[in-house]
Amino acid sequence: MSYLENGSTLRAAFRLMGPTKHDVDPAKSEVINNIRRAMDYGEVDAVRAFNSMRNMKSGVLVFDRIHRIWRGCDWVPKDEEARKDFVLGQLSQIRRDMNRELAEIRKELNELRKTRFKKRKEADSQPEPESSENPITEDGESYTVEIKEGPFTIYRDENEPDKEWERRKQHVDNQRVTFLNTSGKSGTPEQIKYFNQMNSSRNQTNSIQNLVAQAWS
Repeated sequence: MSYLENGSTLRAAFRLMGPTKHDVDPAKSEVINNIRRAMDYGEVDAVRAFNSMRNMKSGVLVFDRIHRIWRGCDWVPKDEEARKDFVLGQLSQIRRDMNRELAEIRKELNELRKTRFKKRKEADSQPEPESSENPITEDGESYTVEIKEGPFTIYRDENEPDKEWERRKQHVDNQRVTFLNTSGKSGTPEQIKYFNQMNSSRNQTNSIQNLVAQAWS
């Protein structure tokens, strides 16, 4: 707050200033000339005081956009009817300002919604990245068999050990044999291989059981 030589302030001196016109030319501005007369200022000091008082943080002088004039922040007409009209005009101006602000807010919200929708649409159109833990290369090894649902393909992971890869292929082969058994086919290479593996596994189990029995006899 700017203090004057007499200890007063610009707010105290001009808060009740009546409606006064302003011009870009300080010599033609009623506001500037009013400040010069009231404060005994030169033109430069009067312009500096006017800029300080019309600053929104200061708010000493208020601009009436309807009548295009400046007035003190606490000025009201003395006539009762004029005071009522003045208050109603101020309320109408506040409503217009609020409506303008609301329109700007709605515009910004619509822009945000459009941007969010666009980003979501772009994200949905992009393919999901493959897992980096066990990446599958396009030119890597694959294994395909025909089962009930149709051709079924498995792919070997880049760092998959041979033993794990053979185990997975064996699992798919078992599904293939199950499909052949239920389809009424017999004697196919897959079925014969599976039959031999089952016999070999059964024989190994029997041998182990015999050895255990002998150990306990």
